[in-house]
Amino acid sequence: MREFGIIYTRYWTWVRENQLDDISIIIGAYLLSCEHGNSLGCFRCPPEYVSADLSYPIDTVSKGYTILYQKGLILYCERSQIVFFPKYLLWNQIQNKNHGLGTLKIARNLPSSFTLFDKVIESLKKYSGDKMPEKDLLEGIDTLSHRVYHTVSKPYGIPYTNESPNTETEKEKEKDNKTSSAADLDDLPPPTPKKLPSAPLFKKSNHWLKIVPEIKSVRDQIASKNGQSKTFNPDQWIQSKLRKRGHPQAIQLTLSRILKEWDLVPNKWGYAEKIYSIENKNYNERDFQRLQEGNSDVWKEIWEKLFEKKDYHVDENE
Repeated sequence: MREFGIIYTRYWTWVRENQLDDISIIIGAYLLSCEHGNSLGCFRCPPEYVSADLSYPIDTVSKGYTILYQKGLILYCERSQIVFFPKYLLWNQIQNKNHGLGTLKIARNLPSSFTLFDKVIESLKKYSGDKMPEKDLLEGIDTLSHRVYHTVSKPYGIPYTNESPNTETEKEKEKDNKTSSAADLDDLPPPTPKKLPSAPLFKKSNHWLKIVPEIKSVRDQIASKNGQSKTFNPDQWIQSKLRKRGHPQAIQLTLSRILKEWDLVPNKWGYAEKIYSIENKNYNERDFQRLQEGNSDVWKEIWEKLFEKKDYHVDENE
């Protein structure tokens, strides 16, 4: 995660020109400068992250995403939960060869579930500038061209087309009286994020063992920060999730984020619950539960390795 993000003064001119409401302005500024961002302007940031960090209701954040999409600032892939600024490289130009190579690496490492590879390629072609090594750029574009996903995404119920989000099609003109503009979004029902299947994290029955040292490491770091205040008991929190058969990767990711933002979050338990609910939904529970077939209880074994005791039980009341 990056240490800082730049918001160019042009953003505030763009805000005035497009007459954005205050909430959308803040969400746009958050996305431009948040810790999840990168030099490509293409990063995973589901609305739930913004909701947790800014304490906005999820419906408010979803509405803000929709407005920013309609105004042409962002694209959003529901399948991968990735935000993409199509003109990010225009505002944040490649400064040198290493910067360019790092940006290409980010593009190549985008997940296969990402549905906007064609837009990333277009952005790289238009805005890479003369600091990006041409040979590497061409090779990178060629690699991405083989990954273009032919099933396009529909950001928050708005049909995705190859035209600019600000371009009105003939069909839309015919239905102009029935179509809501960005100013009328209060009349639209809030979008419901889709729960999409994901590849199972654990391909082998013992693959989960790799996550145990990671959970233990971040747990110990949190315990050392706790000191005498005991503001957040990591053992108690982990145990509550294992008893509920939560996904180990979701547990590890949540603890990592709590550790990173330790000094910024007063209600650490509540914040952990928010982040965990997001991450736990990102894994295919059915695939994970299949691991138990013919094997010992995965959560019981994780419990015993983390806490060195054999008193694990499933909490049926949770």
